[in-house]
Amino acid sequence: MSVQLQVQRINNLFSTVGGGSEFLRQRVRLLARMGLYAILFGLVVHLASSITTRPIALSRLSWHIAASVPLLLLLWFSKINLGTRTLLALETVFSFLTCTCLMIMGAGVSTRIPPEMLISLILQQFLFARAALLPSGPGHTAVMGLMLSVPMTAVTYLSHRHNAPVHYLSILGGQWISTVAVATALSHVIHGLRRSVGKARRLGQYTLGEQLGAGGMGEVYRADHALLQRPAALKLISNQDDESLKRFEREAQTTALLTHPNTITIFDYGRTVDGQFYYVMELLSGLSLQEAVARSGAFPEARIIHILKQAAGSLAEAHRYHMIHRDIKPGNLMICRLGGMLDVVKVLDFGLVKRLSTCDLDLTQEGTVLGTPTYLPPECINTPHSIDHRSDLYSLGAVGYYLLCGSHVFTGQTHLEICTKHATETPIAPSVRCGRTINRNLEDIIMACLKKDPDQRPQSMEDLLQALSGITGLEPWRMDDAEAWWRVHDDRHACTSVDSLETQTMNGPPEGQPPPADH
Repeated sequence: MSVQLQVQRINNLFSTVGGGSEFLRQRVRLLARMGLYAILFGLVVHLASSITTRPIALSRLSWHIAASVPLLLLLWFSKINLGTRTLLALETVFSFLTCTCLMIMGAGVSTRIPPEMLISLILQQFLFARAALLPSGPGHTAVMGLMLSVPMTAVTYLSHRHNAPVHYLSILGGQWISTVAVATALSHVIHGLRRSVGKARRLGQYTLGEQLGAGGMGEVYRADHALLQRPAALKLISNQDDESLKRFEREAQTTALLTHPNTITIFDYGRTVDGQFYYVMELLSGLSLQEAVARSGAFPEARIIHILKQAAGSLAEAHRYHMIHRDIKPGNLMICRLGGMLDVVKVLDFGLVKRLSTCDLDLTQEGTVLGTPTYLPPECINTPHSIDHRSDLYSLGAVGYYLLCGSHVFTGQTHLEICTKHATETPIAPSVRCGRTINRNLEDIIMACLKKDPDQRPQSMEDLLQALSGITGLEPWRMDDAEAWWRVHDDRHACTSVDSLETQTMNGPPEGQPPPADH
């Protein structure tokens, strides 16, 4: 056997699983604290018994202190960013030193219980606790048990070197061998469970990290590709019916067709072994428009134009593929830090996208409306099967209205009330709603997008882009302006479309029940 292979086997023996170095540091700290608490408890018992029976034995007190020192050092080292093998090796050495001190102290205890039995009991508790708490393999536990057997054998021999019954020592040795075997088996079981959990957190080439958010239909996790080392966001869909799974699979497929820089990029998708659907998208650092308005209030007009133009560009490409989004809202539009640029818009959540060229992919149930009530165009309420790309223009106009005023076009106590207003009422002009002067061209464009009749709106996203580009009387939104805003309002958290996990299917809540907050 080569030396390199032997080194590799030793490394495997001391390998850890189940959460990496941070998890190991946490468990080492827990083991050290438990050891210190046990020593402190023993010291208190010793002091209490010594006060009533005999003078305090300074030698035992000193051994209590000596046994605590390695654990205190272990606590200190666990707070340093050491490698897993280094930390595990230090834990082995310090635990061995602590146990040796306890054995020497136990050898001097004069009780009716033989010292070797007391020592064996202490080491049993330690070995079992270590096997349960520490993320180490069974081989490591077995090695630790064999290491502890050396000082234990020495203490037992010194205690019975003149009158050592062979059968008594054999029973004691057999008991210790059984202890090591049980602890090794316990470590093997827990080690295997941790490995299973680790495998469960890997989907294809992606390893799941922290959870970024959750909704009614699944969770979003940070994920890392095994080979590319590229951070991503993995959207794991909880077990749903076949119709929902088809809709999510369609979302991944249709979004992957889109290449516009303002559309979120889909890297991969698939199903887990137990049938859960997932897809992997780029990890975005930024805020949804809903979060941004909640932090700073209404946006400057120049910034609104900057944002709407990017969103319109993304949707224009989708419309060229005969797709309509159907769920444009502030929660599905993000402004991001991307490639050194600020206020880069990303359009998210094509889960409700509809292909105009097909009818079998419209997975809307009869009599239901898909979307978010505060941004639904009238035709989605009155004739949901006759919508076209101009519905996205209405929703994007409602987003522009929200950015201008910091409030929705229509509000109400129920979904039904909001939908009725979208279908029948004329919106109040933003300048009237906000009580301030607003650029007339921008206001006219937004109000045109909010027309009830689709024929009276801009007829395409290209038309909207041209109209936004022709607005005069405003200074363009500059990088300096964006940097000033982000310095105040950016919390530097990487995130992705968590809000979009909640896809609303609505006929409206019960009468009198307030609608949930806009996702």
